[in-house]
Amino acid sequence: MRVLLTSSPSRSRLEPVVPLAKAFRERGHDAVVVTAPYDLSPSPSWLPERDGVLKSPFWSAELVVATAANVLDLARTWRPDVILRETNEYGGQIAAEVLGIPHALLDTAPFAPLEIPLLDELMDKVRARFGVGATEPAFTAGLTPALWHPAQHHFRVPVDQARGAVVSFGAHLPPGSRLPHVVAEALGRLPATAKVVVTDAGHSEVREALTAGVPMVAVPLFADQPRNAGRIQDLNAGVCVDVKGLTATVLAERIQHVLNTRTYHDAAENLAAKIADLEEFTNIPDHLVSAV
Repeated sequence: MRVLLTSSPSRSRLEPVVPLAKAFRERGHDAVVVTAPYDLSPSPSWLPERDGVLKSPFWSAELVVATAANVLDLARTWRPDVILRETNEYGGQIAAEVLGIPHALLDTAPFAPLEIPLLDELMDKVRARFGVGATEPAFTAGLTPALWHPAQHHFRVPVDQARGAVVSFGAHLPPGSRLPHVVAEALGRLPATAKVVVTDAGHSEVREALTAGVPMVAVPLFADQPRNAGRIQDLNAGVCVDVKGLTATVLAERIQHVLNTRTYHDAAENLAAKIADLEEFTNIPDHLVSAV
């Protein structure tokens, strides 16, 4: 089977896609990874500690059209049997609908579509440019347990167990932001044995913390991060902190609160146990073959 995997051009989105392509190849399938021609990054004039959460949704019809066109161009010489896209990449689905082949979803960011108003209408406008109608995915693979977000099937992505304080703010932090300095100063006030993840609540970072069973202090910046942070609080796996006006004193206090509250650690460990019971995501190829 020929499998085309499409992804947004960012490291966090590609991290599960590339090893998944390798898993397809190890099972004897042909697999190719295609990324979008350009990324949607925040404006460099935006400073989260000054301006707060960025409300602009990461959507571009032209990006979807360009990606779909690239995939269709490739399909002239290498026609896939199925297209597997990650959540934030929509051109692969359009291309599959044009080609009349199944498409599937690797749900790398389940709350991200909720941040795009009228997403279905926007997608239909793009489909109209290609003269096709909407189709449902043949298979959806979630990378978190059902307790976090429902999907047809749920899988786990193994991670190294986190030790000590871990900080992760993805790849979209503006170069002029002093947020890393605020975080570094806050961490400098903590005991060396601290077990906590300070994160912008990007889905990849959250998934890794959940898998490792480590509670979080979430400082959301944009896109689906506020929803992810809210889910962290709902599940009692950590707390959310407002980035606007954030100081090292406030952040250190919130981190210390999580460290000293057993409830957060218990909830995180409970979620990690549920994730440990899931199939490893490298088994997705077997399920996808059965689905299509």
